[in-house]
Amino acid sequence: MSEYLVNVSVQAVSGLKVPGDATSMPNPYVLVTFFGNTRSTRTENGASTVAFNHFFSESKRMSADDFEGEDIVVHVYHRKNVIQQPKLGQVTFSMSKVYAQTGHQIPMEWFPITIPDNPGECTGFVQLAIGAFAPGDIVPRGSGGGAAGDENSEARPLTSRVIKQPKMGGDTSLFQLRVCIYQAQELRTIKHMLSESCDPFVEVGFNGTSQRTQTHWNTTTPTWNEEVQVPFSMPAWDNSVNVIVWSDGGLTGTSTQLGEVVFDIDDLLVAVPPTWYSFYKAPPDAKGGGIGGFEPEDSAFAGRVLLSAEIFRTEKPLMAVMSTQMPNPPPVDRGVLWVDLYMVAFDSTEEPEEVWVTVELPIVLEEDVVSNLPEPQGHGFVWSGENGRYQNNKVNFPDPEMCGDFIVSVHANFPRKGWLGGARPSRYMYVRIPATEVTNFDTKPVWRDMRFVYDAGGEDVGSAGFILMSLNFGSASEAPRNRPPREKIKWRDYCFRAFIYQAVNLPAKDEEGSSDPLVAINFGAAVERTGYVSQSVNPTWNQILEVQVQLPENQALRPDVLITLLDADTDAYGNQSYEPLVQMRYKTTEGNALPKKWRGSPRWFQLEPVPGGVATQGKLLAAFELDPDHIAGPKRALSQETVRCRVDFFAIGIRLKATSGIEADSALLEVAWGRKDENRGEPKRKKVTGEAELVNNRANWLEERSLKCKLSKDPQFQEFLEIRLLAEQNNEGVVNTVAHAAVHLASYLPWLDQEQRKRYQKQFRATRQSVFAEEDVSESDGDAKSDDDPNPSGAALWKRFKKATGESDTQLAKKLGWDVDSIEASNCRILASNQYANITEEEEVEHAAYLKKKLVELEAVDEDDQDELHDAMLNFNRSFNWPVDAGDSEGMDRHPDHDAELEQSLDRSELPYSKTMLFLGSEFGEPRDLGTVKYCVRVVELDRVEQNDPELEEEDRAWARKLEELREGFRTAKELTVRAYIISADG
Repeated sequence: MSEYLVNVSVQAVSGLKVPGDATSMPNPYVLVTFFGNTRSTRTENGASTVAFNHFFSESKRMSADDFEGEDIVVHVYHRKNVIQQPKLGQVTFSMSKVYAQTGHQIPMEWFPITIPDNPGECTGFVQLAIGAFAPGDIVPRGSGGGAAGDENSEARPLTSRVIKQPKMGGDTSLFQLRVCIYQAQELRTIKHMLSESCDPFVEVGFNGTSQRTQTHWNTTTPTWNEEVQVPFSMPAWDNSVNVIVWSDGGLTGTSTQLGEVVFDIDDLLVAVPPTWYSFYKAPPDAKGGGIGGFEPEDSAFAGRVLLSAEIFRTEKPLMAVMSTQMPNPPPVDRGVLWVDLYMVAFDSTEEPEEVWVTVELPIVLEEDVVSNLPEPQGHGFVWSGENGRYQNNKVNFPDPEMCGDFIVSVHANFPRKGWLGGARPSRYMYVRIPATEVTNFDTKPVWRDMRFVYDAGGEDVGSAGFILMSLNFGSASEAPRNRPPREKIKWRDYCFRAFIYQAVNLPAKDEEGSSDPLVAINFGAAVERTGYVSQSVNPTWNQILEVQVQLPENQALRPDVLITLLDADTDAYGNQSYEPLVQMRYKTTEGNALPKKWRGSPRWFQLEPVPGGVATQGKLLAAFELDPDHIAGPKRALSQETVRCRVDFFAIGIRLKATSGIEADSALLEVAWGRKDENRGEPKRKKVTGEAELVNNRANWLEERSLKCKLSKDPQFQEFLEIRLLAEQNNEGVVNTVAHAAVHLASYLPWLDQEQRKRYQKQFRATRQSVFAEEDVSESDGDAKSDDDPNPSGAALWKRFKKATGESDTQLAKKLGWDVDSIEASNCRILASNQYANITEEEEVEHAAYLKKKLVELEAVDEDDQDELHDAMLNFNRSFNWPVDAGDSEGMDRHPDHDAELEQSLDRSELPYSKTMLFLGSEFGEPRDLGTVKYCVRVVELDRVEQNDPELEEEDRAWARKLEELREGFRTAKELTVRAYIISADG
């Protein structure tokens, strides 16, 4: 699950009328509903045209499918009195349609509103801008928060913000949506307090409306034969027609969703004939929570429904539910089903005693295919000879599009655990394969990933296992006359060898720490794991893992290597559990993917999110070998060439956010490097600063600590300092780690040139992926945005402005009429950048063109006339006003504080120190930003120290001067005046 953001700017309404009263003026207000919340503007009395200038923003964690299935509904109401508040109209936007727009946003436009029952009559207009953003998307800057056009409202001249009447009418056409609901089969039953039943009805939702069929009580095979009609106009911003089958909760209960079918309104221009749509569910006894805290998976058939749908143009569309006739059933064909099983492998630390496989195609297949028992082979089982072939199964089936999914299940009996431990449920793992995917009669076996049916817990997390099989299904007339022989697989023993070096930028899953990661490897029947490294998001293992595995000699039939990084947790009783963090798949069927001997340096692999997990920037450094002439041995350590170094770390201080939750009177900073081989929880080297007073979320040390380390000479290997903030909280008398940080040392290694330092720093830089901002969580650098940045900062806009006029910062500011002398010429560029931070690109170009023209004129006119032109430029520059919202301040206590640092106005390259984020983990793996630690660091080769290198002496003096200047700056910076200018706010 990831965090998604929606911004809605409600600028104005216009052309409103009181229903049934042509002489009165309405008292309008606007409600905006999305993510399950409803937000309201103020009410304006007696006005058909109102400028609201309200901005609403909500974020929510959900799956990508749930996000795309959301709607944004904007309602306009008339507050007649406390009780009577009739709706004046509404407009609905599908999230998927908003997200598909350029920049994931709809710019500020006028949209007609209608009463859903009568879409042919426009009842007014609402002026809106909407933005929908996923993690990693760029949210446009400005107080509009990402709804395009709202940003414009911040900087437009006052005259251009006068509400212009929208064009009445428009190029719209009236359409009718017709959805016919015929029948359903094998729907699931719902458990109630004293009974179990299925009481189905169907609800059709579209364009902000909802219509439903009658309820059929106590049946899993209802027949409705009802037709739902919904009027609408095209073009439509709501493109999702949601057809949901419910079980009625009656007067005292809550209705339960049994299944859903979603149509795209544009696709219905071509009528969908009566079609079966299948539903799936989690097993009845699957517990909530699922693997890694996610919901149990839909691994069982849950029924199907027969529907048809279409849209057509009409002059008088209706809103109605009426009866319809049962159509002829979809035609069926005579078909065949071919199944060949070869091998099944388990991702489990224990081996099952007995295994078999079932293949289902509910309703279509009268009987499930049940396998013979395969022969055990390590963590896998093999069907040899004809033991895994299932003879031609003759079936009658409709179009494969209506057949739903094959459900292939692996059943396993594991040894009973303990005296009281019961056997696990026999249905252990599954894979769903759409029938449409296997209709080409390609009998070559393929490996398929299996998923857990139940939350196995303990060490059995991540992928459940793999199955090598071929599955073919289709019309008997299209199948080969003679079924091809079963693939002859020649199996061979190999030693699979994995070199696991390190990972960087992993999710932080421990809410009071970071993560305790380990690497789990699955390759066919081979299962192997590293040890775990406690409390690290940049762990180093340096381990060689070897495991014996039996694989096909044919490389094309080998499985992928699946690697899952797990977070290890230990409860109060010493029991360990594991939760998937990230994963990667390494394909072995192409080229020399698995050589007998890996040549050259290991490779960095980009890690991917686990299903339902958080987006990741993690990487894994690894290499793999497959050796047929070697017997697997035990785990052993990896060695690499190192350089003896001294790392000098100067701890300046920390700046905590008000929301950090850290409450302490003082704090210490621990600086550590490496982990001991015998105890991966202990650093090889560490130093601790003295105690510093923590006042107003700030602490300063101005202390230097040095660590002697053996750093890798090969820049392919990334070195980090691990920083821990230590404090005693709540007067408990115990000093604990309250925050973590990491310092990437690639930028400071003296044996790398400048280009290499920049490359490795950029390659492994961590940013906090958020829909609100993308922030560096690694140490800061001096990289600047390019001129062609699609979302320029104020500095970039000013840079272009300056380039267009050909003037320096100070000259341009003076010609714009700014009092440069009073603000110091040296700060002119900084202030100019901030002043233009909210100017849009279009307006910036207009400003630049105008000023360039005027500057040319200035050079060509007499000195006596320059004052007049100067005044003209000044008036032009002052022609915009900041909008003021006269709404009430209700709910201001819910608004978050704005965190800002004075360094934000400076180029990073100008700072005499570096900084990196202090963080703790979160339930979802995204680091919680608690503040920053500021520091200086350098790396010194000890050989140079021992050789009394004269150049090093000068470097030492420069380092000492730098630290003394920082100390002196802190000593003298006691009386400062900080002026904060609040230019504008909205929402």
